[in-house]
Amino acid sequence: MSIQLSMRSTSLAAAVVLAAAAPAMASTIFYTGTVGGTPSGTLIDTQSLTTFNTPPSTSRTVGTITFNFITDAAVVNGGKTNVYAPPYLSAGEAALLGQPTGPDQGNYLTTGSNGAYKGAAIDMTFSAPQYSFGMIWGSIDKYNTVALYSGGVNGTLVGTVTGGQIDATAHGDQSQAGTYGVSIWSPLQSFDTVVFTSSNYAFEFTGLTYTNGSHNPPPGLPEPGSLALFGAGLGLLGLARFATRRGKADTQPRLAA
Repeated sequence: MSIQLSMRSTSLAAAVVLAAAAPAMASTIFYTGTVGGTPSGTLIDTQSLTTFNTPPSTSRTVGTITFNFITDAAVVNGGKTNVYAPPYLSAGEAALLGQPTGPDQGNYLTTGSNGAYKGAAIDMTFSAPQYSFGMIWGSIDKYNTVALYSGGVNGTLVGTVTGGQIDATAHGDQSQAGTYGVSIWSPLQSFDTVVFTSSNYAFEFTGLTYTNGSHNPPPGLPEPGSLALFGAGLGLLGLARFATRRGKADTQPRLAA
């Protein structure tokens, strides 16, 4: 299940997605996206990564965090027509990265396209379990996807967030309006790997942050007390659905023994 708290200018929207096949789900992901927003936590200095061209695949390390750049993914600077464009930094985002406002003048990450290159992706692996991370998501597109895993890329899928969930009208806007500060929180299940993919060109991001394994929600996401109430509500919803199904089953004709 996922809960979206997406803010564009001064508007606030919320959506809850429930699995129809089960009264409860194993994990819950909360996420928020704000135009010009600044992700909280410890900055992962991806701008220190040197640029390179792909393919082939390669790996880079920032502190204890490992990045795998698969086939078409890369660290780049500047833009390349119809392939990638730098995120547009608002004041808070620029301050976080030590850059002027405007198109990012530093190095940033791009997934490339797994539609053009099979398997194109960026895997970010932490040395310890995490519950939240943030990012500056540039020229957001509906077909950009962030997937959280526990136990590596071949482990358990904790949940996903797409560009279309952050902004239902996402269309690769390279101006300030198309760059979001995004925070993602998984309070019920930790993750150690984040996989960034895009089915078309492209998915560009920078300003990655994490909270060193803290269970606390990033700013703008529900407090634990609110989450507990929400969980209780889901439990009641599950019981109601079960009772409804049970009632329907009891009205079906039965064969005598």
